[in-house]
Amino acid sequence: MLVNNAVYVEPASTVPLLEADPEGLLRLLDANVVTQTVLAQRAAEHMLDRGGGRIVNMVSISGREDPRGPAGQGGWAYGYAIHKAALMRMAGVLQVELGERGIVAFSLEPGGVLTEAVKSMFPLDVLKKTFERGDYLVTEDVPAQAVVWLASAPEAAELSGRIIDAETLCRERGLLPDDRIVMQLD
Repeated sequence: MLVNNAVYVEPASTVPLLEADPEGLLRLLDANVVTQTVLAQRAAEHMLDRGGGRIVNMVSISGREDPRGPAGQGGWAYGYAIHKAALMRMAGVLQVELGERGIVAFSLEPGGVLTEAVKSMFPLDVLKKTFERGDYLVTEDVPAQAVVWLASAPEAAELSGRIIDAETLCRERGLLPDDRIVMQLD
């Protein structure tokens, strides 16, 4: 089992497009796409030797939707979105190339979780303003339970190659009670 969850953050991750340093973008892509691809390659090689395995790539809605505002004002930066979009494609490719040989792969959108990376990219006042519009954060339990289920449930293999929303998965599969899914910003 491999969970590709690391994220390298630097100024190119958080600034508007016209301010993104090309070398910073290259560092982001190297750390957040190339490195995670190499990890998946190495893990898949060992998984194939054992007859199969599972890979979960932690992605983001920023990889497939437009931001709601400029970077730092309720939206995400181009640098963050490009590496999440690239990583999002891996599960489908793995399914096509290695699915028949036992590799099961997912792109998991964890939802809005108040991680240290999120705190570093968005000041609390910006987060509060963003979530006043009816959005909300999910608890850390949501992506954690989604990963556990994807890693262990036999029926999860049916979802291989797909982009999966962690909150929806937790609700549909009853992985968490409703009161452990949503959190409020204080």
